[in-house]
Amino acid sequence: MINIAICDDEKEIIVQISNLLADYFAGRQLEYSVFTFTDAGRFLKSNISIYDIIFLDIKINEDNGLDVARQINICNADAIIMLVSQYHEFLPAGYKVRAFRYILKPDLNNVFSEDMDSALNELNLTKGFFEYRIYSEYHRIDYDDILYFESRYPKMYIKPADGQREISFRGNMEDIAAKLDANVFIRVGKSFILNATHTKKISNMKAYMDNGEEINVSRDYVEQARNNLLRIKRGKHWSI
Repeated sequence: MINIAICDDEKEIIVQISNLLADYFAGRQLEYSVFTFTDAGRFLKSNISIYDIIFLDIKINEDNGLDVARQINICNADAIIMLVSQYHEFLPAGYKVRAFRYILKPDLNNVFSEDMDSALNELNLTKGFFEYRIYSEYHRIDYDDILYFESRYPKMYIKPADGQREISFRGNMEDIAAKLDANVFIRVGKSFILNATHTKKISNMKAYMDNGEEINVSRDYVEQARNNLLRIKRGKHWSI
């Protein structure tokens, strides 16, 4: 479930963004909820920690949206803030509050889909799931449920950790590698990206998975793959 908040004192903007969200998610197999607010006080009293994406007006009645954004950063550092404004001049200040996008209200219809695509890509990294498309429908799978990715031209395959049948979709290894969290996944060759959580060890040019599979590791990748696995395993140990 993707939780999206809209905080704007213009009700027509709230309706516009809500409609754009409905159009955007039509055909995508992603569940989402929308929470709407017309004043900053009520928004700040809500459970800010549950919001994944927040569309925030730069000025809400008498309240400064930048101050609200600073409160969001304190309560929910992972939230993606989309600042929305009628004016260009607040753009530099948006960077200071970690705004993900600064959207001019007259441009909403034109940039909405592209900005939402970028936001969902960011969520893939911060929230721990991978999104893929089969024909016109979007799907997602949690990182923990992925054993590895395999490239077998012309398709990519996901091997689920629960032993279910592999998932195939159109894509290429380079694009997928760029999207994945380097603190979770390690590349071991041109055709495989492994989930470090499910990788027991790398030894003798093989990666040993926790389901008993052995994956060949390319000579060109073995040293870096072994170092990355050690780094990730140590990081998880130290974070406990």
